[in-house]
Amino acid sequence: MKRTIKIIALIMAVATLMTLALAGCDEFSRKINGAELSYPTKITNSKKLSFKMDITYKKGEEKTDVNMTCYRQTLADGTQEYAYVYSTANALFESYKNVYADGDLYEIAKTRAVNAGTYYVKEGVSVEDGGNILYHVTQKILLTSAAAFLSKAQEETLKGEKVYRYSVMVGDNKVTLWYNSEVLVKIYVAFKDEAGEYTENYTIHLSDYTFDEDLPADAFKRPADYGVTYVESPLSFESWMSIISSFATKLG
Repeated sequence: MKRTIKIIALIMAVATLMTLALAGCDEFSRKINGAELSYPTKITNSKKLSFKMDITYKKGEEKTDVNMTCYRQTLADGTQEYAYVYSTANALFESYKNVYADGDLYEIAKTRAVNAGTYYVKEGVSVEDGGNILYHVTQKILLTSAAAFLSKAQEETLKGEKVYRYSVMVGDNKVTLWYNSEVLVKIYVAFKDEAGEYTENYTIHLSDYTFDEDLPADAFKRPADYGVTYVESPLSFESWMSIISSFATKLG
């Protein structure tokens, strides 16, 4: 993480010099005082972080919508824990939660009954695991934010507010970012297939950010904290979540 921060800082320094040379003073001043610079710093420095992430995945005729609330906290010893609660239409369970903590992955599913569910524990899973969408999205956000800083913004209106759109390439992948005056609010990524066509894409809307505010008491609850009404599952959960896990691999 520290190495990533140093790389980002170096990129930002180069970006600042190039922006001064290539862009107008007004554009440069807005970027320096806007989300383009402050947002990556908030993401990196916050000991407690949460936001909502609504994801639409499309590939050909396939379309999946996933609603997700994400949490990250840094403990006193510097260890980070990640958790996210997610759901989608027609899923077997009412909601799902993944907790990356203690060197393990806890998958917890809540049934539609009151205070009942099931769980599955995968031991020896790092927070950098491909399935930890929160970890990889925040890492990619930091790097693409640095690339966006070099680009010229297009002013637009999104959901009734002024935003600034940046289009960058990450490898062969098309990445578009939308910032309001404070935070990143939308990401679009199109992936190229083996034939060279952009047939697979993710649209991600981000909202309800909190930085260094108290997180919900149950955000990082382990299965043992739920009591006997939650029973262990012999299998890991929904296979459709593989579309989320593949995001980081493809973007990387």
